[in-house]
Amino acid sequence: MSLLEVGELIGFAIRIEENGETFYRHWAKQMEKGDQRDLFEHLADEEVEHKRTFQAFMKKVEHYEPTSVEGYEEYFGYLQAFADGVLFNEKKLAEEQGRVKDFASAIDFAIRRELDSILFYSDLLRFVPKEQEAQVEAIVREERRHYMKLVQTKKEYCL
Repeated sequence: MSLLEVGELIGFAIRIEENGETFYRHWAKQMEKGDQRDLFEHLADEEVEHKRTFQAFMKKVEHYEPTSVEGYEEYFGYLQAFADGVLFNEKKLAEEQGRVKDFASAIDFAIRRELDSILFYSDLLRFVPKEQEAQVEAIVREERRHYMKLVQTKKEYCL
């Protein structure tokens, strides 16, 4: 496992947060109801904070070499394939975003993206230094809260 690979994983996390912020800000502008707009603005603001956390990790990556644990190369390959095939597959994302036409479909899209983020960040924990694990775990908890807020919102407004 090289520093480049760890940096690449953190780069993926930064992109996830950037994409989330862009999506949430776009849909905040589309919403006429204040509470719906506020929900998307709040989620966008939290994505900005998560991005800052990962950017701070990136600065420390140059001084970190992960412990060589059996299976790291395979695990890294899995995370890279997940990022390329699910998180950043432009064709798939364009198709999914093309189906987002209203508040309900925006909520559904956001729920799927939050779940993808939770999975990726939970797996990313293997690659960050021990002293940053608590910060990544805190982001995972926040992403879970986002997921639960979105699910609750779907129940209230969309079912």
